[in-house]
Amino acid sequence: MGSIISDEIPLVVGYAYKDIFEIGQTFTVTDESLGMAGTYKVIGILDKGSY
Repeated sequence: MGSIISDEIPLVVGYAYKDIFEIGQTFTVTDESLGMAGTYKVIGILDKGSY
């Protein structure tokens, strides 16, 4: 079985974002200062009170 290479950056979001993001959701953010974009994939949501 081969490995899968992805350009998506895994991201765990805080509890405050639980109603905004879903696990598996991807989004792209552009860093204006660098002129580069990064694609993130939500892989988890922290429990309330987690750090």
